Order: sequence, then C-alpha cells, then structure tokens
Amino acid sequence: DGDTDIIASSSEGLIWFENGNLGADWQRHVLDTSMGFVWSRPGDVDNDGDIDIVTHDKMIPPYSYFGDLYLFRNDGNQNFTRELIYEAQDTLYEIWRLHLADFNGDGYLDISTNHYHWVYIFLNDGTGHFDMSYSFYGSPNMDGSWPEDLDGDGDIDLVIGKQQHEPTGFLMLENDGTGESFTMRWLYQGAPDYSDGSMSTDIDMDGLADLIGSSYRIGWIQQVSPDSFVERMADSITNSHWVYAANMDFTGDCGELDSDIDLIASADGEFAWWENQIVTYVASGWLESSVLTGGGLSAWRTFEWDDCVPDGFTVSYRVRASDSFEDIFNTPWSDPIAYSGDSLVDYGITGLKKYFQYRIEMQRTGGPADRSPILYEVRVHFDICGDANNDDALTNADLIYLASYLFLGGPAPQPLSKGDMNGDCMGYGERSHLSGTLSLLGRTGASVLRARRVI
Repeated sequence: DGDTDIIASSSEGLIWFENGNLGADWQRHVLDTSMGFVWSRPGDVDNDGDIDIVTHDKMIPPYSYFGDLYLFRNDGNQNFTRELIYEAQDTLYEIWRLHLADFNGDGYLDISTNHYHWVYIFLNDGTGHFDMSYSFYGSPNMDGSWPEDLDGDGDIDLVIGKQQHEPTGFLMLENDGTGESFTMRWLYQGAPDYSDGSMSTDIDMDGLADLIGSSYRIGWIQQVSPDSFVERMADSITNSHWVYAANMDFTGDCGELDSDIDLIASADGEFAWWENQIVTYVASGWLESSVLTGGGLSAWRTFEWDDCVPDGFTVSYRVRASDSFEDIFNTPWSDPIAYSGDSLVDYGITGLKKYFQYRIEMQRTGGPADRSPILYEVRVHFDICGDANNDDALTNADLIYLASYLFLGGPAPQPLSKGDMNGDCMGYGERSHLSGTLSLLGRTGASVLRARRVI
C-alpha cells in the first residue's frame, strides 16, 4: 500500500506491524507464536510481487538458541505459510545473522547466514526454494556480516566482522560472481571491541564502501582507496550487537533522500545516533549537458525534469538550440524554464534545429551545508524532421536518463548518461561527457562524525 511496515522477531514469535497512516496508526499481526525468532529479513523471494519473510528460530538447547532457517511465504493477501529452508541440527551449524542479496546475478534474492565458525550461502531457484551453494569454516567468532559489492566488480561479496579471538577486524569473502565460490581476505586487522554488529556502506559518499562495526565501541573505517582502509572514529557504547547506517535527519520537503548517512546502534537500555557531518557541499554551481541531436532537423517541443529541491536552495534549467554544431556555443541560453513540461517555444526555441543543449544552475540560498538538491532525470521531447507548427509530425519522447540520482552539490563527480528510448547514444562529436561538471560538484569537510545522541 506504499507504507513502510515493520517485521519484529522475538522470543514471543514473529510479528508484523502494519503501517496504517504514514506512521500514525499501527496494526499488530501475530504471524507465528510456536517458537521464538531472532533475525528476520523481508523480501520477494518467489518473485510473485509480494513480500515474503526469511527468518530463523531460537530453539536449539541447552544454551545456544540460534537455529533453523525458515521462509514465511506470502500468498499475496498477507497470509503466510511457514516452510523449512535449512535445519541446523546442532550448535555447530547454527545461525546467528542472515541477509537477502542476489549473490549469483540471476535477479533472485539469495540468502547468506553466519555464526561463529560458519558462513553459508543459499541460492534461490527463483521460486523461493533454496539450496546451499557454499559453506566457509573460518576463524572463531565471525559474528557480524553484511552483503556488499566491496570491490566494485558488479557482484555481491560478504563483509565479516570478527572479534574477541585474534586476529580481530574485518574480512571479506570475495565472490567470483557465481555465488558458489568465495575467496577470503582481510580488509582491516585491529578494530578491537567493535567488529560484532558490522555492516558496510559508503559513509563519506566518495564511491567506495566503508566498514562499520559495534560491540563495546562503535567505529567507522574509511576505504580511502581500493583495498586501503583507515580507522576514522571509535566511540564507546555498551554491549551493542546491532549497528545500521541510514539517513536519520532529513528535514526537506521533497522526498526521502538526503545528502548524508548517519549511524544508529542499539545497546543496553538505549538507541544511539551518530550524526554524519563528514560531507558538506558547494554553495553554487552549474552543469551543462553535451550537445544533443535528434538525428536530423528537429522541432524541440518541451523540457521536463524530476528533481528534489530542499528549502533554502534554488535550481534552474535553461536551454538553447542551433542549426550548427559550432554556432550553438555562441547561442545565448534561454531564460529559466518556469515549469517542467513548458513549451520551449516560449523560451525562444522555434523552427527546426539540429542541435540542442541544456544547462542546470544550483544555488544555496540559506539551506544547510550538508544538504543538496537532487536530480533524478531530465527529458526533452522533440519531433524528428517535424515542422515548426507541429502539424502531422512524428513525435518522439527521448529520455536523458541518470544511472542513479545525482546530488547537484556533490560530493563526487558523476557523469549524466544520455540515451534515447532504444538506449542509443545521443551525444554528438567529441562532446559525449558533461562540461562544467567539476565546477558544480565538489565537497569539503573532515572525516568526522558528531558525538552521539541518545534517542
């Protein structure tokens, strides 16, 4: 229904809290009370369009209680059927943490689990049926884990936090892309007392995944270059087994995305939040597209965009067109387009023109330095070999798409992708990349987090 719900696993059973009104009302649904559960992950594992739940129980006696792996299959009407995926048998093969990720690149959610000595990968056949494809017997106390493409090769690796037994720190099981063969290597040795609840994400937004861990301290280890890590921050916390990186302080009025990632952790009697103050953005800048062509003389009709502009910022869009590739650089830019989808005739783009270009201008006008406008995509509509009056012209709506959303204020240069509906390049001549990108995108700030606050 578009709301974010909550799945809770506890000694009381498996519980679904249904979000009824944007967080104002919650309805409690008890899914299973026949046993206790430890860790649950929601995901559409059988590819039928609804959310299933993968979880594990707390049933192994006498002292260790992290056990078998289950799927709660959703029939589409939020009726769940429990199915056994894996039986732990005894404490040697038990499960502590689990994650859902596509480890073999087939588009289906697979499962990773770990506890103490063992790591397992279960591959999904696409119907929500799983087979163990990989097992790893490693050093004692491999506690925290997180799926992440840490080496940037396009497949999902597994980051493992190891504590108490030397050596401590973070290691990686590097995926060969099949989900059936992984190579273990150390990422960072040390990090005493904070490699229990571990995960990996890009904290400083430099394009490289970093390491995060918690236990009796909480720490962030920056990947400063591929395979090179530096400890940046460690703070005290009491008995934390769970740490997560998420945007906690978005205050704008235009969406869910923000310009930084904070840390939140649970501990004895508290939830603690470390606010990210690492990334700040330039106050103003501009970005020009490459010169676009419709393939011939074209009537350029409308220009549209999808962006997110927080309070205290302005973003404006200008365009120009020309019959000549050389002359377009001497053609003045239009006035700012008032509304997405406006007719370009109102901005001086008339008649048939072969070449087209747009410019984006960003200005901070009182907004905080750790916020940035976000650009999702821009589109230009044109008629190929049409006439100036748009009479019986062949209409084509070409999408100038972004591989991912773009922070207009930085922090790292990101090229815009340009393509038509068939994916063909629309860049012309030598100008296939954006000029002006570096003058717009940049960051300042130190590698620090603010002191925690208890929430």
